[in-house]
Amino acid sequence: MRRRLAQIEQDLRYLCVFHSTLTSGLTRTHRFTDTGHWLSFLNYEHFRETLLDAEARVVGIHPALVYAGLAMATLMKSSEAEYKAPGRERALWLRDTAATCIQSSISAEWVDASLAQAALILALFESSAHPMYSPDRVEAALVTLDYVIRTTRLTTIDADDADVLTYAAGRVPMAPGVGGGAGGDNGESRKCGCIPADATQTPDAYSSWTYIPAWDARWTAREMRNEECRRLCWAALSLVCNYVSQCVAFDREPPELFILDCANYAILFPGEALDRVSPSFRASTASTKESVWALYCRSMLLWNFTNRLRTRIGADDGEEDKVEMVYDAWAEAQALQDGLRAHTCNLDTVLMYMCREYVYK
Repeated sequence: MRRRLAQIEQDLRYLCVFHSTLTSGLTRTHRFTDTGHWLSFLNYEHFRETLLDAEARVVGIHPALVYAGLAMATLMKSSEAEYKAPGRERALWLRDTAATCIQSSISAEWVDASLAQAALILALFESSAHPMYSPDRVEAALVTLDYVIRTTRLTTIDADDADVLTYAAGRVPMAPGVGGGAGGDNGESRKCGCIPADATQTPDAYSSWTYIPAWDARWTAREMRNEECRRLCWAALSLVCNYVSQCVAFDREPPELFILDCANYAILFPGEALDRVSPSFRASTASTKESVWALYCRSMLLWNFTNRLRTRIGADDGEEDKVEMVYDAWAEAQALQDGLRAHTCNLDTVLMYMCREYVYK
């Protein structure tokens, strides 16, 4: 049993640490800090401790999560340079087993955050290149993920937090009092608080960094789980936005999903729980709603709203309402631009680029 657990741990660790051979023949190690928004929701050390604890494992880790993680890790190692076709076939078998576990759990009403993590990894699997890839499979996986998140109400776990942003149904998702906005400070006079003044490594405008929000070692298990749920919800939205953008590009009708509606959100941004007590943030003029991750999440909410607005606004809508929504959307887009301009840290150029893409679109 311990040998099997060790093998599972080794395979799942590949989601956190995997190797690629560079053209120079050297080996570079890629960790969770290189996976960006896709797999940032899982705290590996916390997961490993739970997996190796017989009692905690039963309560804290859903079997579907283990199978889904193994499926994704196996697929990642199944290029022609490693496991080849047999590896891809095994990855599909593991994926099918995980999907069966998820459906059985839904039927048995055993739906929790761990199942949502499994559903997200499977949705990422279906979005990846594999022998059975199809848009229909991707959409089915996203619909299942959306159902689990809606059932567990993960997008509202911070509803009682005074710092959380909430959005009215049918209105532009905005962050009141944050950023310059229309006619305000354009961000050139403001600087972000991402990097402390006494940091040994200064910002480099020519390097491309990937930044995953830190985990606070002082957090309790519940606080750790809450942060995992926050990052999971935003990662799910990112995956769904990626699919919806494909639907828009290829004139395919996107699904109506719970997580696409900004009115369903009452949750902190990734890393915000730590940022709001960070000395560097508190000493700066920036808001925690203007971190790189917060700007990215806000840009996704705004893009989704405007995309849905284009297809649903009709003659019955009053002219004043139309003008107000257009103005609010423009003001929020300007506030996002100002927030991005204030980031001289260059912490995550990938997220900054995607944020600008959503704002421009």
